[in-house]
Amino acid sequence: MDTPKVSIILPVYNVEHWLNETVISLQNQTLKEWEAIFVIDGSPDNSEILLKKYAENDSRIIVLTQENKGQGAARDHGVKNAIGEYLLFLDPDDLLAKDALERSYSRAIEIDADIVIGDYVQFKDGDICNPKPSKAGYAFHEDFSGLEDRIFVRDDITNDNFFYNSLYFMVVWMKLFKRKSWIDFNIKAPEGLTMGEDFMTVKKMMFLSKRIITVDAVLVYYRRREGSATTLRSEKAFGIFDSYFFTRNLYKELGLSDHENTLMHAAYLDWFYAHLLKFTPLNLSLNFFKRIQETVNEFNFNELDTNLIGRKRLMSIKLLNFPEIIGLPIYVVINIFSSKIHNRFILLILLFVKNHMPKYIFDKLISGINNILESGRLKKIHPILKKIMFHLLRN
Repeated sequence: MDTPKVSIILPVYNVEHWLNETVISLQNQTLKEWEAIFVIDGSPDNSEILLKKYAENDSRIIVLTQENKGQGAARDHGVKNAIGEYLLFLDPDDLLAKDALERSYSRAIEIDADIVIGDYVQFKDGDICNPKPSKAGYAFHEDFSGLEDRIFVRDDITNDNFFYNSLYFMVVWMKLFKRKSWIDFNIKAPEGLTMGEDFMTVKKMMFLSKRIITVDAVLVYYRRREGSATTLRSEKAFGIFDSYFFTRNLYKELGLSDHENTLMHAAYLDWFYAHLLKFTPLNLSLNFFKRIQETVNEFNFNELDTNLIGRKRLMSIKLLNFPEIIGLPIYVVINIFSSKIHNRFILLILLFVKNHMPKYIFDKLISGINNILESGRLKKIHPILKKIMFHLLRN
């Protein structure tokens, strides 16, 4: 086998149904000098058997096994055994565009890049996907406006919402990483996390890299599966708090500026709220809100620029001082009112609160809002509180 130019690392757990398509997308690559390292992460299905059959006929396919330690540990295991000049991480139910490796690798060696960032296309599981050569989409060009076609570093990314909330800077896939840089920077997935592994891995690599560039091509076809980790409400939502503490320590380890720390804290405030609404089981919402309260109490506001935190987040932080039975509904509604969400959705939530909340809790909520209005505190949110009162008390 020729020395691989790219090592593709694929952590495997319960994906036997999709492996055939993924392997075909690898074998159809226009660049032939690659190795695919499948790491069986204690998977109980037939993935290992299927992959070993492929490996018998294609020496570029390598199958490793380990006890179930999670996706991050599986990727780390794959990197230790990789010999390619560049690394590409791929979930084994996703697909590579036919020219993904050729276009990203050619771009990488043009300027000896540490990181090459490409685009992705999402498709629903069960739909026919035909990965073919294509240019990157409108969103890619819009998001990287001013950064395309040149080498850049973190300081060149002035849109901080883009840096902290875009998949282009939050996940390890649809990117090529120089293996030497990855090893020199000691990039490893945090242990013991149920979420946020990608975020910390990519952010560390981004902050340390001196040569980042884009490639105008779709690299990955991302399969959206019902029942995947990102579509279920479960206790895993609480993993966002462990993610925060790992990230806070990483930023200290890297000696990042107060400005960068503030931006990171602001992002986590948004993610706490998003996880509360999207991923937390409803019966655990109060517990999740308590965890937000406890975590925000550990923020060192002397090191944070409140102007960067923003008005909406500061209002939310103040509400975290209220008992959860009162603070939670106000916290949610204020965040919704502060977002560009249709009023009808807000009214439905308020109607739900009115009709389903126990009377004694409802009375406490009304009393709490009245106390805020009468005390003159939190004047900036009084218009919102008055709207809430109006809809809760109307017949």
